[in-house]
Amino acid sequence: MSLVVSATPGDLLPVTILTGFLGAGKTTLLARSLKQPELARAAVIINEFGDVGLDHDLVRANTETRVLLLESGCVCCSLRSDLTDTLRDLFRQRVMLKVPEFDRVIVETTGLADPMPIVNALQADPVTAVRFRLDAIVTVIDAVNGDAQLDIHPEAVRQAAMADRLILSKTDLASPRATDRLTARLAALNPGVVPILTNPEDLKPGLLICPGIDAATRRLAPHQDGHADHDHDRHHDHGIGSFTIHYPDPLPWNRVSEALGAMLAVYGDRILRIKGIIAVEDEPLPVAIHGVGHFLYPPANLPAWPAPTRTGHLVLITQGLDRAEIEPILARHLD
Repeated sequence: MSLVVSATPGDLLPVTILTGFLGAGKTTLLARSLKQPELARAAVIINEFGDVGLDHDLVRANTETRVLLLESGCVCCSLRSDLTDTLRDLFRQRVMLKVPEFDRVIVETTGLADPMPIVNALQADPVTAVRFRLDAIVTVIDAVNGDAQLDIHPEAVRQAAMADRLILSKTDLASPRATDRLTARLAALNPGVVPILTNPEDLKPGLLICPGIDAATRRLAPHQDGHADHDHDRHHDHGIGSFTIHYPDPLPWNRVSEALGAMLAVYGDRILRIKGIIAVEDEPLPVAIHGVGHFLYPPANLPAWPAPTRTGHLVLITQGLDRAEIEPILARHLD
């Protein structure tokens, strides 16, 4: 019997968090993506920073999609309750047939937003948690200015480190050398997530719809720590780094669950992402593990082990936290 049937409950509405630093091109990507048939039934919530909102007008002018505006600040801090209130109201209007039926929600954050509190808000609110599920964090990064922004702004680093999908915009304006350097830096910052290069004339379809936990986890490199063999280690990326812990033998699922829970209870605020594949006792298929901050996605059985390895591993992306602090907690439950 498989551990799980699917990666996410099918009766919950998926929520995509679209983030990226100021000027990265989030609104342009959103407006163009909403014209695609896959997103024809999406509802959009746009958070803007400033006295006058403009982005929602740009999106609304180019699509028939339901667009709501959150004003007066940044959704990652003062407006967390506003976001959950908006989601509650949106769902209520959907049930009462006061808005066209929608099958997913896209939340575009301000360029200064930290995705972590948004994820926590979605899971902590008891009403939204039983109606909506986090589908993916999609981060847009400016290929021209992204490297400098990562150097200066910790928000930009956290946006990149927490992403399920990284999109490099404006690659037509950046030199190949600059694009290669930024791509390598992102590969170390967020192992397993391969940046997608785009320019205004070549926006690929479906960029805001992620392939799911199976495909995302299968891309993880099980043999390499996140900062190995990359020349940008000198940036230190505001204390954010990654490392891999290997588990060659099958593990009892109850102990895995206990270990992850204990680790997040102590260090959840400093663990940005958890990704991994492990062998579980009495399970014929490998199990994929994904988490954002304190929130763990439901585990998912993969159809097969990614070639060529059958070695279980966890990749952790952390801030101000290293392997020596994490391993003892996990070892108490798994060794």
